[in-house]
Amino acid sequence: MIFQKLNQVFWKEGISVVDKTLILRKLSEVDLYGRQLNEYSNITISEYSKDWKIQRIVERTLQMMIEVCLDIAGHIISDQEYRVPSSYAEMFRILNENNIIDETPLFQ
Repeated sequence: MIFQKLNQVFWKEGISVVDKTLILRKLSEVDLYGRQLNEYSNITISEYSKDWKIQRIVERTLQMMIEVCLDIAGHIISDQEYRVPSSYAEMFRILNENNIIDETPLFQ
C-alpha cells in the first residue's frame, strides 16, 4: 500500500509530524475503505454496469479514499514545509520527490 511507507518514514527516521494521531486515523480510514472496496472485487464488469447501487458504493468509496489521501498528503507537505503544490496530482509528486512515497508509473 502506498502509505505503508509513511509509517516507516515518520516513526523510524524521526521526522516529526505535528499530529501523528491525525495521520494514523486517516491511514486507518484508507485501510477501511480499501477493505470495503475489496468486497466488490469479484463483481464482473457486466454486473457493475447493470447495478447503479454497486456503482454508487464503489465510486463514492473511491472518492472518499482519494480525499483522505489528499488530506494526508496536504498535512505532510504543510508540516514538512515542502514546496506548494499547484494541483492535487502534484501533491503526490512532491511526496515522491521527498522520498515519502515510492515512484510508480503514475509519476512517469
